[in-house]
Amino acid sequence: MTLESQGKAAGTLTLAGTWPIASSKQSGAITVVTKDLDTAPLVDLFGVFPGREHGPLPVSANVAIAEDPASGSLTVRGQEILGPIRVARKGKDGRPNEATLRIEHDLSRHNDEIRLTVLTVTADRPGSRSDRVTASGMVRIAGRPSAQLRGDIASLDAAWYAALFSGPEPTPQTITNQTVEKDRGGRQEQSNPLALLTNLDAELSIGSVSYGTLMIGSGRLIAKGTGERLEAKLEPTGIAGGLVDAQVTLARQDSHAQLTWSGKGQGLSIETIMQAVDPGQEARLKGTGSFMTSGNGFLNEDPFGKHLSGTFNFNIADGQFMRAPLLQFLAKYTHIREIEQMGFQGLQGQMRLENEWIHADSLTVTGPTASLEGNVSVSPDRTVDGQIFVKIGPSLGKKIKIPCMSALLKTPDGFTALPFAVRIKGSTESPTFGADTAAWNYAKGGISSLAHTMKNLLRGCREDPSEESAK
Repeated sequence: MTLESQGKAAGTLTLAGTWPIASSKQSGAITVVTKDLDTAPLVDLFGVFPGREHGPLPVSANVAIAEDPASGSLTVRGQEILGPIRVARKGKDGRPNEATLRIEHDLSRHNDEIRLTVLTVTADRPGSRSDRVTASGMVRIAGRPSAQLRGDIASLDAAWYAALFSGPEPTPQTITNQTVEKDRGGRQEQSNPLALLTNLDAELSIGSVSYGTLMIGSGRLIAKGTGERLEAKLEPTGIAGGLVDAQVTLARQDSHAQLTWSGKGQGLSIETIMQAVDPGQEARLKGTGSFMTSGNGFLNEDPFGKHLSGTFNFNIADGQFMRAPLLQFLAKYTHIREIEQMGFQGLQGQMRLENEWIHADSLTVTGPTASLEGNVSVSPDRTVDGQIFVKIGPSLGKKIKIPCMSALLKTPDGFTALPFAVRIKGSTESPTFGADTAAWNYAKGGISSLAHTMKNLLRGCREDPSEESAK
């Protein structure tokens, strides 16, 4: 068959072979061959590649399908070439970001066992490195389900596939579609998330995976399920110039599925990670980071976050703030512009997740320009509440231009403590900042000798007259 679409050639489709129409012991074999078949109308109709730029999507394929009732086998093997496929996200050099996918597979089903002898996916990109992913394995779907899977990622541009499969913004919730979803939810039966993970033996080798400027690899991910328990382990794997390893366990307890995790990382480039999280934007800070985390919860409890608790402690060394709203506020309030992009020797945080709240119980920044210390909490509705105490370094103490200079405190290390805490309110998307003298006075134990100067500060005075005359 020669096909046309809107008056233009849309490729060819060839079918050859025999296939029993009714149930029969006779075997069947059929070959499907396409040449530059434009599948764009079907792909767009079903939203297969929502991030694809509109236009023709040619597919050339040679697939053989065979069935043998005597042995209970069905085999599908062949090759497909898709593309070129172009995504909306441009390449690093501004050129169209496109790739041609080449797929080779040998899949068969023998009674209740599905075997993947080989699956190879490669992606060729003009002027860029090609992707290559291979997989094989076996899945038993009857009796006691089990699976043995092996995969190898030689190289992969994960950002390209993320862009290809990224759909439009979700539809805003309305009373109508909320009601429909609730009705559907009421009819759905609860499923056991561990049911398909019983007797799992999977291994994924990672060569090189990129996501923008973030590089992952080499490393290995192993998952093993035995009866009521599934363990997944990420062996020490290169991420953002450092190493990360982690372990996750799912265990069935009666009708509950308990999740526990632990992990750590070191030598991580914070700038690279932030650019991957917020592509196209300058990183908020840079430095070399490390972390440790652990926690537990129940997967099939609603809401999930209410039954999840854990800790996350981190340290960032030899860094610099690039875009920090808190420091932008401080620079404006103190008239010290150097604070806005200050460097630091260390940034430490101790965080915990509990009852859907995120508590940063301790946040500390140390450096020659300034030091900061405080805490921040984020509620389930993403409301922020925190306070940060600030000390200005010796080299910048003389630049402080806040009324009532006599209210400032010199510390033994030569730093100057500002007589207020920075109060953080608002939401995580739009936080607000303000000077809170009450919080500072309370934290310092209500120092009586500062009562007069604090009072003057609140009244907006500039200097104590006696001190001014003494000068």
